[in-house]
Amino acid sequence: MASEIRSSTLPPAQPAYVFRGHAAQVHSVLFVRQNGRLLTGDADGYVVLWNLASKRPVAVWQPHDAAILGFAEWGPDKIITHGRDNSLRVWQLRASDEERFSIIPPADGVSTHRPQPWLLHSLAVNTLNFCAFSMCSETPASQPLHKQGTINEQATAHHDATNSIIVAVPATEDKKVDIFQIPSEQRIYTVPRVPSTDTGMVMALKLLHHPSQHLLLVAGYESGHTAVHQLEYTSPSSPQPTWHSIYLSQPHAQPILSLDISPDVKTYFTSSADAIIAVHRIPDLDALDQGTSGPTAPSITSVSSSTTSPSIPSTAFVTNPPASALPSPSTPSLLSAALASPIASNLASAPAQPIPIQPSQPFKLANTRHAGQQSLRVRSDSRILATAGWDGRVRIYSAKSLAELAVLKWHKVGVYAVDFADISAGRVREDAPMHRGEEAGTVTTKDADAEDVDRAIDFMKRLEQRREEKVSKQHWVAAGGKDGKVSLWEIY
Repeated sequence: MASEIRSSTLPPAQPAYVFRGHAAQVHSVLFVRQNGRLLTGDADGYVVLWNLASKRPVAVWQPHDAAILGFAEWGPDKIITHGRDNSLRVWQLRASDEERFSIIPPADGVSTHRPQPWLLHSLAVNTLNFCAFSMCSETPASQPLHKQGTINEQATAHHDATNSIIVAVPATEDKKVDIFQIPSEQRIYTVPRVPSTDTGMVMALKLLHHPSQHLLLVAGYESGHTAVHQLEYTSPSSPQPTWHSIYLSQPHAQPILSLDISPDVKTYFTSSADAIIAVHRIPDLDALDQGTSGPTAPSITSVSSSTTSPSIPSTAFVTNPPASALPSPSTPSLLSAALASPIASNLASAPAQPIPIQPSQPFKLANTRHAGQQSLRVRSDSRILATAGWDGRVRIYSAKSLAELAVLKWHKVGVYAVDFADISAGRVREDAPMHRGEEAGTVTTKDADAEDVDRAIDFMKRLEQRREEKVSKQHWVAAGGKDGKVSLWEIY
């Protein structure tokens, strides 16, 4: 177990391996291909795809002219990269294509020609605030997405998940978020700012489908606020969906640096430039739906007072007024007369405006006494989470109690990125390759030397496959730092 337990008297743990291919600081790491590969990106825009079994690069290219902000895996053969050059790009990178790419890492030669994968899509996006994108399938999958920027096995098998996705990025206007659909590359939503709250810039995002089938956007802001936004169809007569803030909290005194969702989509975690790690509970959307009878639900939306006509009384709607308050049947009320006017008809057709939402206390707080923890990730079993520290430490916490369980100390300078291997991902072992001449029942004659060569090739293939299967089942943690190195740790 490659970890340093606080109560242990054992010597400090050492990483299982250190990848040394980058010449600039590493900003993003991601396990892909069911833990068979590790994707790393640096401040110069270079990306290296590492084979975890051989610990060697299998593809190196430069997708961006500036720092890599984030990665995502889309299906079995597509990689999404997000760079500070104001672009988000989708690359086709099949396992069978790896042989044609350069394997020379950036540290061994920047001027080396490196073929790029096939570029499928490219979006111009805002990257002024260092916030990485977030993605999910366009339609809800059978299981929730649990890992930043990835689609799990069930979602990968889903037709819509592999053919259509949506991505969230900070909008050009501060405090707002744009959501694009791919492959159309069209913006389909703009999530508005939090009402009546100065949140500052968007710093972290997570786009996901709730088990209730609602689309949610969880955001962290420069002010230390975090909010949960929900996409909702306000009424059958108004099919245009709108976004509403259903949760707001300010657990941090400094900008939020990262956030991640638990696999059950009931809670999420935030870390900041301060020493606080906070746990938040996502509101019960089923209960909200039951308590919402229309677009005027008091907990979500209300008609904006700024659009009220002077001729319409600013009277609140009452569900069951007392009998003495009811108007005479023969005498129309002022409200009825106002609602019958053309102005009121226009107001009724206008979209509902969000009302200010009151901040809530987070479910749990922990003062870790270690400022500057970013790239927070929750492991796929929901038991632990990890953070990358500016002090060069990777810290492992209990997801239930937020107690510090382990400290991984190897980097001498700051760590900027961390990721868990998906321990729920089981690699599907392919059938053993057939000997030449066995296809379709054909019969051939070979000399003994040729048969020996075939047996040796098959043995090496099976051996490599076993190594990859073993590596993919290990509980890895990868950490990339300012020193340009990526440490690989095995923990419980």
